[in-house]
Amino acid sequence: MMATSKKKNANKPDALELVVTWISGVLFLGLVGFLLWDARQPSDPPSFETVIEAREQRASQGYVTVAVRNTGDEAARSVEVRVTSESGEPAEARFTLDWLPGRSTRRGVAVLPGSVDLGRLRAVVTGYAKP
Repeated sequence: MMATSKKKNANKPDALELVVTWISGVLFLGLVGFLLWDARQPSDPPSFETVIEAREQRASQGYVTVAVRNTGDEAARSVEVRVTSESGEPAEARFTLDWLPGRSTRRGVAVLPGSVDLGRLRAVVTGYAKP
C-alpha cells in the first residue's frame, strides 16, 4: 500500500519546482515583452562626432589620431574621415573606418605629408555607406 501512494506523489511537482517554474515563466515573458517594446522604438540614423586625440610629428610626416563616435542607433559602413590643416600650407589626409556600430567609437590615424602645424587641425566625416 505504501508503494502505490509514493507513485502517485512522484508525478506531482514539489514546491521548489513550482517556484522555479513560475520564476522562469515570468523572466521569459519579461524578456519577450522587452524585445517587443524595443523593436517598436524608432532608431536614430548615424550621426558623427570627431575628436582629435593625439598629434605627433615623425620625421617629415604628421600623424593624427582621430576618434569618431557614432551617436545614432544605426550602424554605418565605410565611414570616410578627412583631416585638414587650417593654417599655413594646406595639407589633407583621409582614412576610412570599415564599420562603425551605433552608439560606439572607433579610432583611426591620418598621415599628413610634410611638416604641418599640428596645432590647427580639423577632422570631419565626409561620407558613409548604409549597411
